[in-house]
Amino acid sequence: ARSLLALGRAVEARPYAEALVEAGSTDVNLLLLAAEARVASLDQPGAREILVSLEKSEGRNANVLKRVGDLYAALGDSNEAIAAYRGSLAVDERQVETRVALGRLLARAGDDTAAIRELESVLVTAPNHDSAVVELVGPYRRTGRSRSALPRVVALIRRDVYHFAALIALGEILIDLARENDALNAFERVLRFDPNHGDALRYHRLLQRGRA
Repeated sequence: ARSLLALGRAVEARPYAEALVEAGSTDVNLLLLAAEARVASLDQPGAREILVSLEKSEGRNANVLKRVGDLYAALGDSNEAIAAYRGSLAVDERQVETRVALGRLLARAGDDTAAIRELESVLVTAPNHDSAVVELVGPYRRTGRSRSALPRVVALIRRDVYHFAALIALGEILIDLARENDALNAFERVLRFDPNHGDALRYHRLLQRGRA
């Protein structure tokens, strides 16, 4: 299992990690791989058993807590994932990806104020963090701040003209601002490169229907 891990072949290492954990291994990387295997096989109780043990034994390891949070999120357990992410940041508040993941889950849980706080703090130190910009759009829109989101999304698209998630977000903001023609252009830019893009097609049809 360790040899496969060293070669970056984590998927192949999972069954070996599972067997070693069943045999009593306490190696952190093997435990995480075994937890991933159990998540993938829908063994939720088994995955949670490992994750709870890692939270206890690795409570001062920010990287492990981040991965524990990711696996809780994969299980659909947002509360435990949020707690793990917060625990990780309590150990090392500089972890940008952990804070983005936390903001994303807070937004999905309906806590837009907390999500905005986390994601905006990312952009203070990493102003060009694309995922943080895109994740901020939903909470901004739901709190009536669509106009505030516009400059950041426009700047992202200038950096990456093929960023489909940003183009969809731009279209949504423009709809909020009653700029339907501009929104239609944003969705058409996506469809030009991906004619089957689900969100772009849905919004495009809605706007076209509104014109009829």
